[in-house]
Amino acid sequence: MRVSRFLASFATAAAVAGLMAPAVPAAASTAPIGLHGTLVGRWQVVPSTAADAGVRYRLFRGYGKTSIGVTGARGESGSLGNVRAGTCTVNLRVTTATPAGQISVTLSSLNEFPGGNSCKGYNFRWHGTGTTGVYAGRSGSGTGSFAMQNPTAPGADGTFKLYFH
Repeated sequence: MRVSRFLASFATAAAVAGLMAPAVPAAASTAPIGLHGTLVGRWQVVPSTAADAGVRYRLFRGYGKTSIGVTGARGESGSLGNVRAGTCTVNLRVTTATPAGQISVTLSSLNEFPGGNSCKGYNFRWHGTGTTGVYAGRSGSGTGSFAMQNPTAPGADGTFKLYFH
């Protein structure tokens, strides 16, 4: 009788111990980030004393609906300076509030342009360069198009539009 009660107690304790094992956190997703949709925002010229470096643009108040949700964007771009030819680039930080996270991306024009080009409109290839929040540890890449419209009045901001295919 004592042995059977002991075995029953032991079996119950072992079962409870198995149920009370420490929780193992779920592994973060490593699936590639698919970014599709349109972002529209504003841009301004960033003052610079290095004329040979080209004109720098600050992109801000970017906003739109993309495949990852309601999305904000800000970053930097610029014209080509005193070079023979080059690719146009944009460094962009794409953020979402729900789910919370940020993706740093670099956009590079598919074509080369002659030196001095304004880089205000082109098709691009993008790739993720860093991620935080729900996107941490994930990567992504794709294509799209980029356009900047000049300000409509002196001293006003210009507008930009990014379309991720």
